[in-house]
Amino acid sequence: MGSLNPSSVQVEVTLRKFTLADMKFCHKWFGDDEVTATTPNDTIRSEEDLEHYFATTIANHPWYRLICVNGVPAGAVYLTMGSGAHAVRGDLSYILAKEHWGKGVVTVAAKMAVEAGFKEFHLARIQAYTLTHNIGSQRVLGKCGFQREGLLRNFVKIRGTVVSVFVYAIYQDADMI
Repeated sequence: MGSLNPSSVQVEVTLRKFTLADMKFCHKWFGDDEVTATTPNDTIRSEEDLEHYFATTIANHPWYRLICVNGVPAGAVYLTMGSGAHAVRGDLSYILAKEHWGKGVVTVAAKMAVEAGFKEFHLARIQAYTLTHNIGSQRVLGKCGFQREGLLRNFVKIRGTVVSVFVYAIYQDADMI
């Protein structure tokens, strides 16, 4: 659990596991073109597609968490673990409903995810990718102690366009947040 105090308003950010019943809230982020524009995922348009996404992506994921603001679902944060020789690292991803942008919510959630990655999964490295123009996400990662390591040119296709990303990372042996 974490909290923020912007403008003297107490905001509590918590993480918890998803349930199928939570998917009714997810249209606020998975169903918003502006929110999904910086992700490789398509905008989810129907309740059936949300249920399919839950069944195929969230339900069996080792660490996919619902971000709640004052107890109300507001987004998601997850760690995708490497396997085999790459089991020492995880990829951090997050998505947040527009109404919570710029309030520090993702920063708190990402810090909790990093802590879980290092403590629960004993990762040596956690990395994240962000579009070169996604300044907000770059700020989040910086506030969480990530360092920008480089530019990966023509790395991923988003909405039919091949784009470059910055890669950020934080290490288990680095000073924690």
